[in-house]
Amino acid sequence: MRFGDTTTLAARSRLLGERLVGERLALNISQGEAATRGGLSRGAVQRAESGLGTVDTLLRLLAVYGIVDRLDLVLPDPVPSPTQLLGGARPRQRQRARRHPRPDDHTAGPSVWGDER
Repeated sequence: MRFGDTTTLAARSRLLGERLVGERLALNISQGEAATRGGLSRGAVQRAESGLGTVDTLLRLLAVYGIVDRLDLVLPDPVPSPTQLLGGARPRQRQRARRHPRPDDHTAGPSVWGDER
């Protein structure tokens, strides 16, 4: 099954866990050994393999399995836009709206003691 074939987050998490199990078994290592190599608890490996792990656990396991570089396939470096390539232009920052004082606004100018309007 592919990740795009699943529609729910839970199904994708389970599939990710199954893929982690497959990678670990392909290396012929136990959950305990994977945990030791990754500086994790065995329970953390079990949670990751059931689809409930954290990003930190996932990254550690990918490093243990020697496949952390595959993340570049999933999340490549951003490609610069054509305008950035041509002129190195950066997107303009939005300008804050100016606050124009109203004639009846008491905060518009310096206040003087006894100057009641």
